[in-house]
Amino acid sequence: MMNQEKCVWVQQNNLVGTLNLVYAVKEFAPNAHIVKLGTMGEYGTPNIDIPEGFFEIEYHGRKDRLPFPRQANSWYHLSKVHDSNNLQFACKNYGIRCTDIMQGIVFGFHPQAHVSVHELNTRLDFDEAFGTIINRFCCQAVIGYPLTSYGKGTQIRSFLPLSDSMKCIQLVIQNPPAAGEYRVMNQYANVYSINNLAMKVADVCKELGINVKVSPIKNPRKEKEKHYYNPHNENLKKLGYHPSADFDEAIRKMILRLLPYQKRIMKYRSILNPTIQW
Repeated sequence: MMNQEKCVWVQQNNLVGTLNLVYAVKEFAPNAHIVKLGTMGEYGTPNIDIPEGFFEIEYHGRKDRLPFPRQANSWYHLSKVHDSNNLQFACKNYGIRCTDIMQGIVFGFHPQAHVSVHELNTRLDFDEAFGTIINRFCCQAVIGYPLTSYGKGTQIRSFLPLSDSMKCIQLVIQNPPAAGEYRVMNQYANVYSINNLAMKVADVCKELGINVKVSPIKNPRKEKEKHYYNPHNENLKKLGYHPSADFDEAIRKMILRLLPYQKRIMKYRSILNPTIQW
């Protein structure tokens, strides 16, 4: 969303990369299972429940099972929609198999919830382009920076810790679809508004003796701030996924793991102010 150059790059990178993968699988590994990390952002915020990829529809007296309409809100999310369409076509046309994971917003930088091994830390972004909201809030909190919620903070999204995301991917790999099958799984643990998340981070910080303020700013994005949001996520649960029981505890562990990096976060705190206007 930064400019024309970045817009063209992300579309080419995602679509061409996926198509190259499709043909590599088709020609050299036709029994391979493609696991695509999609995003719940493909769906947007429709005024009806969000099924897992497909839904039953009746129109003029006829019924069919069709792909659920995608209403992405950025060029990046649109590229993921196009990837989904291309993969669905490839499964139908070439008999390959694919699981399209519509992933909620992931937070955290350690893949195991109950193990603290420094070497397992992943990359952590907290800027406006790559940093997801809980990561950004937690980084702001540990340096005493106000939590900058966008707009009214009533936007609702789905979330899950990185450790949950890894569990889901493991379950998908262990339970592949049939040849020619394109299946969709909505992957998330909880649904919250931006205001909910800000208060959760602030409450956890208070327990840890960290004083945090919430400071709403003008929303740099064009998005619905008040909307209906009710996604379904039964497919992963059928494979054995159980969302983390304590969402606040996941945030607490993340903040504790961030405290040793206060100086580094403080050094780059200027990236916490959004400049990209959607």
